[in-house]
Amino acid sequence: MRPLLLILLTFLGITAAYGGWLLMKDPTGSIIQLPSQWIAQTLFKNYFIPGIILFLVLGLGSFVSAVVAFRAKSAAAYLPAIAQGLAVLVWLAVQLLVIRQTFFLQGVYAVLGLLMLWLAWRLYTRAKHF
Repeated sequence: MRPLLLILLTFLGITAAYGGWLLMKDPTGSIIQLPSQWIAQTLFKNYFIPGIILFLVLGLGSFVSAVVAFRAKSAAAYLPAIAQGLAVLVWLAVQLLVIRQTFFLQGVYAVLGLLMLWLAWRLYTRAKHF
């Protein structure tokens, strides 16, 4: 279970950091084909701030969670991975509420977040009993 969790955290880290970096590089969102009307319905003028959040929280946060889980010496080492699973689900929920659009990648990342959450929780409870 731990190797799969590490793979998922690393995958999320790579894709979120890259996506966040692209949004910071081109805040219009056109570089990744995001419609400008989606961001117009929010508090943000463009995709720069969401890009920073994506880069830091889901991107770098996933890398940190993967390193902590890799070096796990106690049950607490899986708490950051649990937080990452929840963060993905919160990111998607906010996205759905704000843009009111669904697309394929949201489903992929919802499954990824749920799987990360489940794996990290299982590893946490298992480590807690030893």
